[in-house]
Amino acid sequence: MERHPDDAILVRRCLAGDADAWQALAEAHRRRMIALARRILPVQDAEDVVDAVLADLWERRKLIGYEGRSSLRTWLGAIVLNSALNARRASASRATLVAAVPPAPAAAVDSTAARQLHTVLRDAIASLDAAMRTLVLLYYEQDLSLDAVGRLFGLSKSTLSRTLKDARERIRVEADRLSRERCGVPLAALREGIDLAQLDLDLRAACGEPGNDPSHGVSKKRDG
Repeated sequence: MERHPDDAILVRRCLAGDADAWQALAEAHRRRMIALARRILPVQDAEDVVDAVLADLWERRKLIGYEGRSSLRTWLGAIVLNSALNARRASASRATLVAAVPPAPAAAVDSTAARQLHTVLRDAIASLDAAMRTLVLLYYEQDLSLDAVGRLFGLSKSTLSRTLKDARERIRVEADRLSRERCGVPLAALREGIDLAQLDLDLRAACGEPGNDPSHGVSKKRDG
Protein backbone atom coordinates (compact mmCIF):
# COMPACT_ATOMS: atom_id res chain seq x y z
CA MET A 1 0.00 0.00 0.00
CA GLU A 2 1.42 3.38 -1.03
CA ARG A 3 2.31 5.65 1.89
CA HIS A 4 2.12 8.86 -0.13
CA PRO A 5 -0.91 8.52 -2.40
CA ASP A 6 -1.08 12.20 -3.39
CA ASP A 7 2.53 12.12 -4.62
CA ALA A 8 1.88 8.86 -6.46
CA ILE A 9 -1.18 10.35 -8.20
CA LEU A 10 0.85 13.38 -9.31
CA VAL A 11 3.61 11.13 -10.65
CA ARG A 12 1.11 8.99 -12.57
CA ARG A 13 -0.35 12.11 -14.15
CA CYS A 14 3.13 13.23 -15.18
CA LEU A 15 3.93 9.83 -16.67
CA ALA A 16 0.67 10.02 -18.61
CA GLY A 17 1.93 13.20 -20.27
CA ASP A 18 -0.07 15.72 -18.24
CA ALA A 19 1.86 18.97 -18.74
CA ASP A 20 -0.04 20.75 -15.97
CA ALA A 21 0.90 18.02 -13.51
CA TRP A 22 4.54 18.28 -14.52
CA GLN A 23 4.49 22.05 -14.08
CA ALA A 24 2.96 21.59 -10.63
CA LEU A 25 5.68 19.09 -9.69
CA ALA A 26 8.50 21.32 -10.91
CA GLU A 27 7.12 24.42 -9.21
CA ALA A 28 6.61 22.56 -5.93
CA HIS A 29 10.07 20.99 -5.74
CA ARG A 30 12.62 22.84 -7.92
CA ARG A 31 13.50 25.54 -5.41
CA ARG A 32 14.20 23.08 -2.61
CA MET A 33 16.12 20.77 -4.97
CA ILE A 34 18.42 23.67 -5.80
CA ALA A 35 18.89 24.43 -2.10
CA LEU A 36 19.96 20.82 -1.54
CA ALA A 37 22.35 20.82 -4.50
CA ARG A 38 23.91 24.01 -3.13
CA ARG A 39 25.08 22.01 -0.11
CA ILE A 40 27.64 20.47 -2.48
CA LEU A 41 27.93 22.82 -5.49
CA PRO A 42 28.12 26.56 -6.22
CA VAL A 43 24.81 28.25 -7.07
CA GLN A 44 24.99 28.12 -10.88
CA ASP A 45 26.23 24.53 -10.93
CA ALA A 46 23.46 23.55 -8.50
CA GLU A 47 20.81 25.08 -10.76
CA ASP A 48 22.28 23.30 -13.79
CA VAL A 49 22.27 19.95 -11.99
CA VAL A 50 18.65 20.37 -10.89
CA ASP A 51 17.51 21.40 -14.36
CA ALA A 52 19.30 18.36 -15.80
CA VAL A 53 17.65 16.08 -13.24
CA LEU A 54 14.20 17.47 -14.00
CA ALA A 55 14.75 17.18 -17.74
CA ASP A 56 15.91 13.59 -17.32
CA LEU A 57 12.88 12.70 -15.22
CA TRP A 58 10.53 14.17 -17.82
CA GLU A 59 12.19 13.24 -21.09
CA ARG A 60 13.36 9.76 -20.08
CA ARG A 61 10.34 9.03 -17.90
CA LYS A 62 12.55 8.19 -14.94
CA LEU A 63 9.70 9.20 -12.64
CA ILE A 64 8.54 5.64 -13.15
CA GLY A 65 11.13 4.71 -10.51
CA TYR A 66 9.07 6.44 -7.80
CA GLU A 67 7.15 3.77 -5.89
CA GLY A 68 5.52 5.85 -3.17
CA ARG A 69 7.42 4.29 -0.27
CA SER A 70 8.84 7.70 0.67
CA SER A 71 7.56 11.19 -0.05
CA LEU A 72 8.26 12.57 -3.52
CA ARG A 73 10.19 15.37 -1.83
CA THR A 74 12.54 12.86 -0.18
CA TRP A 75 12.90 10.80 -3.35
CA LEU A 76 13.76 13.84 -5.47
CA GLY A 77 16.14 15.10 -2.80
CA ALA A 78 18.09 11.85 -2.85
CA ILE A 79 18.39 11.97 -6.64
CA VAL A 80 19.58 15.59 -6.57
CA LEU A 81 22.19 14.96 -3.90
CA ASN A 82 23.50 11.96 -5.81
CA SER A 83 23.65 13.98 -9.04
CA ALA A 84 25.35 16.86 -7.26
CA LEU A 85 27.93 14.48 -5.83
CA ASN A 86 28.64 13.09 -9.31
CA ALA A 87 29.02 16.62 -10.66
CA ARG A 88 31.37 17.45 -7.79
CA ARG A 89 33.51 14.42 -8.58
CA ALA A 90 33.62 15.35 -12.26
CA SER A 91 34.88 18.82 -11.33
CA ALA A 92 37.31 17.72 -8.62
CA SER A 93 40.15 19.67 -10.20
CA ARG A 94 38.34 22.96 -9.65
CA ALA A 95 39.74 24.10 -6.33
CA THR A 96 37.09 26.81 -5.95
CA LEU A 97 34.25 24.33 -5.46
CA VAL A 98 32.96 24.48 -1.89
CA ALA A 99 29.70 23.55 -0.19
CA ALA A 100 27.37 26.54 -0.04
CA VAL A 101 25.65 26.29 3.32
CA PRO A 102 23.42 29.29 4.00
CA PRO A 103 23.74 30.85 7.47
CA ALA A 104 20.92 30.35 9.96
CA PRO A 105 19.06 33.57 10.79
CA ALA A 106 19.70 34.69 14.36
CA ALA A 107 15.96 35.16 14.87
CA ALA A 108 15.44 31.43 14.39
CA VAL A 109 17.69 30.59 17.34
CA ASP A 110 16.65 30.78 20.97
CA SER A 111 20.04 31.62 22.48
CA THR A 112 23.58 32.66 21.66
CA ALA A 113 24.91 29.25 22.67
CA ALA A 114 22.39 27.47 20.48
CA ARG A 115 23.29 29.71 17.54
CA GLN A 116 27.00 29.09 18.05
CA LEU A 117 26.42 25.35 18.33
CA HIS A 118 24.35 25.31 15.15
CA THR A 119 27.03 27.26 13.28
CA VAL A 120 30.02 25.15 14.32
CA LEU A 121 28.16 21.92 13.54
CA ARG A 122 27.02 23.24 10.17
CA ASP A 123 30.57 24.26 9.30
CA ALA A 124 31.93 20.95 10.58
CA ILE A 125 29.52 19.10 8.28
CA ALA A 126 30.62 21.30 5.37
CA SER A 127 34.26 20.33 6.05
CA LEU A 128 33.59 16.66 5.23
CA ASP A 129 34.54 15.30 1.83
CA ALA A 130 31.68 15.30 -0.69
CA ALA A 131 30.78 11.60 -0.38
CA MET A 132 30.68 11.64 3.42
CA ARG A 133 28.79 14.94 3.50
CA THR A 134 26.19 13.56 1.10
CA LEU A 135 25.67 10.51 3.31
CA VAL A 136 25.14 12.74 6.35
CA LEU A 137 22.63 14.92 4.50
CA LEU A 138 20.73 11.93 3.10
CA TYR A 139 20.54 10.29 6.51
CA TYR A 140 19.79 13.28 8.72
CA GLU A 141 18.06 15.78 6.43
CA GLN A 142 16.34 13.50 3.94
CA ASP A 143 15.47 10.88 6.60
CA LEU A 144 16.64 8.02 4.39
CA SER A 145 17.51 4.76 6.13
CA LEU A 146 20.90 3.17 5.55
CA ASP A 147 19.15 0.49 3.50
CA ALA A 148 17.69 3.17 1.22
CA VAL A 149 21.03 4.98 0.90
CA GLY A 150 22.69 1.65 0.14
CA ARG A 151 20.30 1.03 -2.74
CA LEU A 152 21.01 4.51 -4.07
CA PHE A 153 24.80 4.13 -4.05
CA GLY A 154 25.12 0.34 -4.41
CA LEU A 155 26.83 0.01 -1.00
CA SER A 156 26.17 -2.36 1.90
CA LYS A 157 24.44 -1.21 5.06
CA SER A 158 27.45 -2.25 7.15
CA THR A 159 29.79 -0.14 5.01
CA LEU A 160 27.50 2.89 5.27
CA SER A 161 27.11 2.38 9.02
CA ARG A 162 30.89 2.48 9.47
CA THR A 163 31.15 5.54 7.22
CA LEU A 164 28.40 7.34 9.11
CA LYS A 165 30.07 6.55 12.43
CA ASP A 166 33.34 7.93 11.07
CA ALA A 167 31.52 11.03 9.78
CA ARG A 168 29.97 11.70 13.17
CA GLU A 169 33.35 11.44 14.87
CA ARG A 170 34.98 13.75 12.32
CA ILE A 171 32.16 16.24 12.79
CA ARG A 172 32.56 16.05 16.57
CA VAL A 173 36.31 16.62 16.40
CA GLU A 174 36.04 19.49 13.89
CA ALA A 175 33.13 21.09 15.76
CA ASP A 176 35.10 20.91 19.00
CA ARG A 177 38.08 22.58 17.29
CA LEU A 178 35.84 25.32 15.86
CA SER A 179 34.11 25.82 19.21
CA ARG A 180 37.41 26.30 20.99
CA GLU A 181 38.75 28.56 18.23
CA ARG A 182 35.68 30.77 17.82
CA CYS A 183 33.99 30.66 21.23
CA GLY A 184 36.84 29.85 23.58
CA VAL A 185 35.03 26.82 25.00
CA PRO A 186 34.89 23.11 24.11
CA LEU A 187 31.93 21.70 22.19
CA ALA A 188 30.55 20.10 25.35
CA ALA A 189 30.17 23.54 26.94
CA LEU A 190 28.07 24.79 24.02
CA ARG A 191 25.86 21.74 24.36
CA GLU A 192 25.15 22.64 27.98
CA GLY A 193 26.24 19.34 29.45
CA ILE A 194 24.32 17.05 27.09
CA ASP A 195 26.16 13.77 26.48
CA LEU A 196 28.14 13.99 23.24
CA ALA A 197 26.86 10.49 22.45
CA GLN A 198 23.59 12.27 21.56
CA LEU A 199 25.25 14.28 18.81
CA ASP A 200 22.52 13.01 16.44
CA LEU A 201 20.14 15.56 17.99
CA ASP A 202 22.34 18.46 16.93
CA LEU A 203 23.25 16.98 13.56
CA ARG A 204 19.60 16.74 12.56
CA ALA A 205 19.13 20.42 13.41
CA ALA A 206 22.34 21.48 11.64
CA CYS A 207 21.36 19.53 8.51
CA GLY A 208 17.89 21.08 8.43
CA GLU A 209 16.70 23.66 5.99
CA PRO A 210 17.83 27.25 6.57
CA GLY A 211 15.50 28.99 8.98
CA ASN A 212 14.73 25.93 11.10
CA ASP A 213 15.17 26.41 14.85
CA PRO A 214 18.20 24.30 15.82
CA SER A 215 17.15 24.31 19.45
CA HIS A 216 14.17 22.14 18.57
CA GLY A 217 15.97 19.33 16.69
CA VAL A 218 14.53 15.89 17.47
CA SER A 219 16.21 12.63 16.49
CA LYS A 220 14.32 9.42 15.83
CA LYS A 221 15.86 6.09 16.76
CA ARG A 222 17.15 4.67 13.50
CA ASP A 223 19.38 2.03 12.11
CA GLY A 224 23.13 2.67 11.82
